Amino acid sequence: MYWKRINAFVRTSSFRFALMTMGIIWLVTTLVLVAMYGLLRQSVWQNIDSRMNQYASVVTNAISAQPDLVASEILEQFQDMPSFHISMNTDTDSSRMNDSYSLMAEHHSGLSRPPDHLLHAQQMMRNMGNQQVMTRDIPLPDGSSVQLALNVDYLDDLNHDLFKTLMRGILFTLILAIVGSIILTRRSLKRTNQINEACTVIMAGNLDHRLPVPTPNNSATRLDDHDQMAANINAMLDRIQALMNNVQQVSDNIAHDLKSPLARLRTHLEKIQYDQPSDAIQDALNEADRMMILFKSLLGIARLESMTLTHTKQVDMSKLLADLTELYEPVFEDAGITFVNAIEPGAIRGDADLLFQAMTNLLDNAVKFTPTGGNIRLVSQQMANGYHIVLSDSGPGIPDKDIDHVMERFYRVDSARSTQGFGLGLSLVKAIIGHHQGTISLNNRNGLSVALFFPI
Repeated sequence: MYWKRINAFVRTSSFRFALMTMGIIWLVTTLVLVAMYGLLRQSVWQNIDSRMNQYASVVTNAISAQPDLVASEILEQFQDMPSFHISMNTDTDSSRMNDSYSLMAEHHSGLSRPPDHLLHAQQMMRNMGNQQVMTRDIPLPDGSSVQLALNVDYLDDLNHDLFKTLMRGILFTLILAIVGSIILTRRSLKRTNQINEACTVIMAGNLDHRLPVPTPNNSATRLDDHDQMAANINAMLDRIQALMNNVQQVSDNIAHDLKSPLARLRTHLEKIQYDQPSDAIQDALNEADRMMILFKSLLGIARLESMTLTHTKQVDMSKLLADLTELYEPVFEDAGITFVNAIEPGAIRGDADLLFQAMTNLLDNAVKFTPTGGNIRLVSQQMANGYHIVLSDSGPGIPDKDIDHVMERFYRVDSARSTQGFGLGLSLVKAIIGHHQGTISLNNRNGLSVALFFPI
């Protein structure tokens, strides 16, 4: 479970975007550190070359002023030069000196290795007493030469320390980039999850629920992008709810206003039928009864959707389902349908009459659309957080294009338009389930499967 949560976290677009942003920052920081290292190397060796030029000029000027100076006199005169060592040059084979440098250069890199443009026939790198030195040959008028040597062995330690510092800096910035990505992602996902959870509650039927939006402390305080999105979604939901309420109010008002005139009309028809019986009057009475049922259903749905469940009591669901089974067994036998049930004990708080009505509507639909020789299965299970009921049949099911709409008012599948009904049965079931804070879902599994869940 823990790894699944990590995998889901890493796969979020918020984490990828934050990681990409922090990765760019880390890459730029790394390039800056590498560039600074390169500039430092350039600066160090330019300084060394400048010092070599400075002391070489001092020696050269002394030779120019006294052309008859011999090597021993020059060595005696400049033997106390700070940081430098001067000696006779006994190695005149330049090719061998270059080979000596190449062999030594294999053991030095980075800051401790000079740029190639600073090395030439008179200036090169050598080992002197197990120390790295830069030497420059200064020719004398008699054909011999002296050699200036500047100790640069300290650059090995400096290069080692700088390289470790550079690697630590790169690693530290990488860790900061990853930690920063996680922190930014968690902050972003916190608001995204709040919005998703609120939308889930709204989609479950609680249209009064709204997304959390912080209240600005003053007029200068601005909402961030998540807060603005939440505020816009809330405004959209307010508009949608207002439109839905208007539509429902119109249909409810029509049903309520026509109920009384229709009742009076039916009374007159009954009187006429009593005085002068006829098939036409009886058909009119039947249609009036159907219209009364329609209006009663509409008003019942409106009442359920507009009120909360207050007067509740403990309902023994296993007894309620057992009573339904006993009631419908003759119906199943007459229709040639095999009925199987597996009912577990369990109870919820609610209205037993409404729950019985909902299950009756579902069983009526199952009987109506299950062919002769088919089967209907009723399974219930008591779970830790609620009571679960599944009613499945072996009928044709509901087309995929209609399955998301069949619980809307007056919606009927094309194949069911030839049967009696108004398309309000599942709407009433949905209203009753929602009235009990439950959920209902429809699936095609070798027929129609209706899953109900009632929280404890």
